[in-house]
Amino acid sequence: MFKRGYRNITKKKVTLINPFIDYSNIGQINKDYPPLSLLYVSSLLKKAGFFYISLIDANIKKIKARSNFWNSLKSDIFIISSASLDRWQCPQIDFSFLEFKNILRKNNPDSYFFFIGPHNPKKHAKNEFFIKSNPEINVYNLINKFILKRKERVGTEINNLLLPDYSLVKNTNYTFPLFSGKFFLIETTRGCPYKCKFCNKLMYPKYIKKSIYQVKKELLSLHKLGIKNIMFIDLDFLIDKKFALKICNLLLSFNPKFRYFIQTRCDHLDKDILRKLNDSGCKLIQLGVESFSKDILSKMNKNQNILSIKNAFRLCRKYQIKTLAYMIVGFSSQKKEDINYDYSILKGLDPDYVSIVPFTDYKNSKICGMAESKLMTKRFYLRLKWMTKTIKNNNVLDLFMLLKSFIKYLINI
Repeated sequence: MFKRGYRNITKKKVTLINPFIDYSNIGQINKDYPPLSLLYVSSLLKKAGFFYISLIDANIKKIKARSNFWNSLKSDIFIISSASLDRWQCPQIDFSFLEFKNILRKNNPDSYFFFIGPHNPKKHAKNEFFIKSNPEINVYNLINKFILKRKERVGTEINNLLLPDYSLVKNTNYTFPLFSGKFFLIETTRGCPYKCKFCNKLMYPKYIKKSIYQVKKELLSLHKLGIKNIMFIDLDFLIDKKFALKICNLLLSFNPKFRYFIQTRCDHLDKDILRKLNDSGCKLIQLGVESFSKDILSKMNKNQNILSIKNAFRLCRKYQIKTLAYMIVGFSSQKKEDINYDYSILKGLDPDYVSIVPFTDYKNSKICGMAESKLMTKRFYLRLKWMTKTIKNNNVLDLFMLLKSFIKYLINI
C-alpha cells in the first residue's frame, strides 16, 4: 500500500480545480455535486507529504473558464478535472479545456498540469499529463515519479483509495436538485459490464468494488459530518446484488438513517431488493429506460425488454420509492413514431420525474477528435420540438433547457 513517513516534506503548492462546465448547452441541468475524484486525490497527496493543497470548485461558484479570476492564479502543480466523476459517462464534448489550460499556463510556464477526465488531446506540452482510467492513484504515482523522484508505486485497485479529503469542502453546501438537506456523493463500485452505445466508458476499468470495510468507513465519515442525503454514484448500484444488500444492511445500522438515491437498470429490480432498499432509506431510483422501442433498444445495445421496464416502475410505486426515468432522444434511427410510442408508454408508467437528454455518439464525437454534424443536430431538434408539445404535463428536469439551448444554437446554423 503506502510507505510510512511522508508528512509535510514538500512546500510545493497544489491547486485542485473543478471547472464550471455549462451542461445546459446539451440540455442537462448543472449539478452542484462535490468533486469526489479530486477529494480522493487530495487525500493521497497529503499522504505523500504535500501540505499546501487548495480546491477551487468553480462549478459551484459558477466561475467561467474565461473569467479574469484565473489570470493571476499561481501554483506549482495544477490538477484539473475535465469532467467530474458523476459526468465521466456523459461528459460535455464541447468543453474547451485546452483554452482553459492555456490561460493558466500563461502565468505558470514551469508548473505541472495533471488532467483527470475523458478529454485527451493528441498533443501534450511539457510537464502535462492526461489521465483517464483510475486517475486518482495514477496522479499519485506520476507525482511520485516525476516530481518527488520516488520509486514508490501504488496499485490502481479501488481499495487503495483513501477516504475523500472532506476538509476541503467543509464549508461548501452541495445540493441534490430533488431533495433538501446536506448532500454528498459516495462511490462503492466503478465500471460496468454492459456495452450501451450511449455511454462513454473511456474513464472506466472493468467492474470493480470497494471492500465493505471501506464503504463503512466512508459512511461513518459522512454521518459524522451531518450529511443527510447521499447518492451512490455507481453506474449501476445493483450489478452485484449480494454486495448491494450488504451495503443496505450497513445503512440500516445508522440512526438517524441516511436518505439515499441510486441508479440502476430496470431489469435489476425485484420485490426482495426493493423491500430492502426501502427499509434502509432509499428514496429515489434513477432508472435508465432510454426508449421503449425494441428496435432502438437493440441498436443502442441496451438489452432490456418492455415488460421489465413496466414491472420496475410498478414495484417502485408499491414500495413507495420515487422514480426518475432517463430517456434518450435523437438516436440516429429514431423516428417521430418511436417518440410518439415512447411518450404513450411513459405517460402510462407515470414516473415521478423524467430526464430527457440527447443521444451523443462519443465514439465519433469531438471527444475523440471528430466534430458532430450540424445537420444531425438540426434533425434531432425537429424531433424534439414535436415531443415537447406532448409532454408538457410531466415533471421534466432537462427538456426545456435543452430546447432553449438548441434554439440559440440553430440560429447560427
